[in-house]
Amino acid sequence: MAAIEILSVSPVTETPRKLRGFSLDSPQAGTSADVFAISIRGWVLGQTSKAVEVEILDGGGVIRKVPVKEASPDVADSFPEIAEAQDCGFHALTGVLGLPPEFELRVRAVLEDKKRALLGTVKARHDPVRSSFEPRLRPITLTSLNRVGSTWLMGILAAHPQIVVHQQYPYEQSTAQYWVHMLKVLSEPANRLQSSKPGAFHNDRWLIGHNPFYDPTLIKSEELQEWMGRQYVERLAAFCQSSIDDWYLEVARSQGQDVPLCFAEKGVAGHIPALTWELYPNAKEIFLVRDFRDMVCSLMAFYKDGTTRRRASDDEQYIRWLGTWANHLHNDYESRADRAHLVRYEDVVNQPLETLTTLFRYLELDTSPELVDEILTKVSEQTPHFRKHRTTPSLEASIGRWRHDLDPSLQRACEETFGELLGAFGYSS
Repeated sequence: MAAIEILSVSPVTETPRKLRGFSLDSPQAGTSADVFAISIRGWVLGQTSKAVEVEILDGGGVIRKVPVKEASPDVADSFPEIAEAQDCGFHALTGVLGLPPEFELRVRAVLEDKKRALLGTVKARHDPVRSSFEPRLRPITLTSLNRVGSTWLMGILAAHPQIVVHQQYPYEQSTAQYWVHMLKVLSEPANRLQSSKPGAFHNDRWLIGHNPFYDPTLIKSEELQEWMGRQYVERLAAFCQSSIDDWYLEVARSQGQDVPLCFAEKGVAGHIPALTWELYPNAKEIFLVRDFRDMVCSLMAFYKDGTTRRRASDDEQYIRWLGTWANHLHNDYESRADRAHLVRYEDVVNQPLETLTTLFRYLELDTSPELVDEILTKVSEQTPHFRKHRTTPSLEASIGRWRHDLDPSLQRACEETFGELLGAFGYSS
């Protein structure tokens, strides 16, 4: 069964003025491959500045760079007066783990003068990676911004006997995500510009990068390429999943949990959430949101020395910077809303029993009123850690604090920055 299917290849309709010419030779629309990597070949010639690299980009930015130095005799015949036409070809073999099931990649040339020119786009779809390992635990990812109650909600999850959380405050351990990231990095084809090199990887005993020997220039056999690009990837996935399972089962035993069904971690942005869903079709994801204006107040109160605002010249610019991350969160939620669960901080405070019962039902866990009440009683006990973490006398006082904590100019900045997002998550502006 093919791992990748190419839907379309669309070169730009007009050659950019920075270029003499270019071509996207492969892949071809309608073709497929049995490996978890997409092979993009072509050539590019700069006009007044030499083309030195080609970048492959997804929606989040550059995911691979390759040099422009492949032999290109056909191009040399067409441009006999141009010396670099002899070796103006490129080949970008790019892994697809963690990309959306249907994705688009942009192909862009980088010139010696640092200018860039778009060559075209490649649209494709890929199957999720599957391993032979049968996990005993399901992952729960808590996705949120800072200062929205994520540590508190992780404490609530940790109090459920069927959820394993490494109970070390403030619940930032992300060992599962480490192994998911390992799968992404170690399954990637050779990357000579950005990662390990075949003759020098052993010189750095602190790092290991993309597989320097998963390279078509070193592996001529299609059977060996398929082993490296599929069988090895699936075996690596099984190792990573078994490591995650064994770790969290050991954590559960050390914490006296006899019937764990899930493990929970705070999430991070990037490729890890998508790859987690690939590995675990029955995964769960919680999006935790809070009125963004109250979030701003909490951030400013918690980081009184301004350490979080060091990239902003003033508080209004800081709010706009936060708006960028709020938009990323909203985009992530929209892309996974069909399988994720939205929790509002205010609902956990004002309607804890109903909100947590609905949450645990989504997680397919015990929702008995006695258990939910026991969890609420446990997390209501204020530990020194949580008292230090709070910036208001009570949870209730943290709701709507923006009305008196923010001056009119900062309220206007919040309205301009978060107005549409407030409505999208059910808040009035």
